[in-house]
Amino acid sequence: MNLYQVIESGQKIVPAEPNLFSEPLFYVSFCICCSILIALLINGEVELFVAAAFSMLFIGSCVLLLTYTNDGHKNLKQYDSDIEHWKKEIAMPYIHSLPVKKSEVIYIKIDPELGTDVKNSDPFYNLTYSKEVRRTPVVVSFKEGGEVTTTTDWVTTSMELSDGEKPFIEYQRLDSDLGHDVNAGIYNAKIHLPKSYTFTDIK
Repeated sequence: MNLYQVIESGQKIVPAEPNLFSEPLFYVSFCICCSILIALLINGEVELFVAAAFSMLFIGSCVLLLTYTNDGHKNLKQYDSDIEHWKKEIAMPYIHSLPVKKSEVIYIKIDPELGTDVKNSDPFYNLTYSKEVRRTPVVVSFKEGGEVTTTTDWVTTSMELSDGEKPFIEYQRLDSDLGHDVNAGIYNAKIHLPKSYTFTDIK
């Protein structure tokens, strides 16, 4: 699936509008109420007709409001479920299929003020990361296409390089927004560091 197909599939996901008149019970109830009111009117029960009409109108309005609210809640849950499925089954595989880039790290620093909530910056966090995955809040700068790119995020780090090797970052670059908060940017970033590295080595 190419970029345009991914975007198009996401655009098809929209909240369903509540449909109050799709249930057969609505039409049955409406016919019964009309029959009762007509019978009262034919029999000359005008006062009873007016009282019954107002009562039915009030009860009907309450039922319609509750039905509308409940239907809207169910539609919203389905909408959220459809988006999560799209992210997991379409958007995420597409991003994973992008080429992995490798760049030399020229600046790295822990950012303790970044906070622990990464859900706003990573639309796939709840789908891909368990609590056991160790991620580090960092500010990192690296060379990308002849320019220096700086990003601040929670990033997976690995300290497996020998002391003579330079730190580098692997990542995948999404150039276009896909929709549903899956925005252009860096994904699946992983910083590789020497085993004896401390975060005061590069400033």
